[in-house]
Amino acid sequence: MKNLIQIFTIGFAVKAGNALANDSQQKEHVERQRTSETKTQKLQKSSTQTDDYAWDNFNHTGAIIWACRAVKTGEFVSPKRCANKEKIDSQWPGMTTPPNFVGEIAD
Repeated sequence: MKNLIQIFTIGFAVKAGNALANDSQQKEHVERQRTSETKTQKLQKSSTQTDDYAWDNFNHTGAIIWACRAVKTGEFVSPKRCANKEKIDSQWPGMTTPPNFVGEIAD
């Protein structure tokens, strides 16, 4: 009977130890996943913050125009929003006047 109690106790201890190890591993996995998601969110946030506006260069009735536009909508915005960006027209290549250009740019 004593041996049976020892075997039962050892078996219970092993199961408890495995449960603790699994719980610890699960906590580590959740923490790694949370950290990974946080890093991804930060990268996405910084990416959208730096790419929200871009310069567009086009020809309007013979005049070369540099205008700042919202990347997502193409809407013309104040040049102040592009002030820290190099004037490179990579978002809307080509010199065609955008259809939503009305001849003046708001400041």
